[in-house]
Amino acid sequence: MGTLHIAIGGGSAFLVLLAVSRAVGGSIGAVVLFLALVVATLTVGVGAAIGITNWQDRRAAELACSSCHREMTQLGDYRVCANCDQIVVGS
Repeated sequence: MGTLHIAIGGGSAFLVLLAVSRAVGGSIGAVVLFLALVVATLTVGVGAAIGITNWQDRRAAELACSSCHREMTQLGDYRVCANCDQIVVGS
C-alpha cells in the first residue's frame, strides 16, 4: 500500500509542478519544470525501491515455517524447519 501512496503523491506533485511551470514563464517556470522532473525521478526511484523491498519480504515470508514461523533451510527441492522438523516440498 505504501508504494501506491508514494506513486499517487509523487504523480500529483509532478502534475501540479508541471501546471505551474506552464502558467509561469521565464526562468522561474524553467526552475519549476526542472523541479517537476526531479520529483518524477525520485518518485519512480523510491516507488521501485519500496516495491522491491515488499517483494523480498513476501518471498522471505514464504520461506518461513507455518508452525513456528522460523526460517526454513533449503535442501535441494525441499525446505526443512530445524526447530519443528516440518518438511515442505518445493515446486
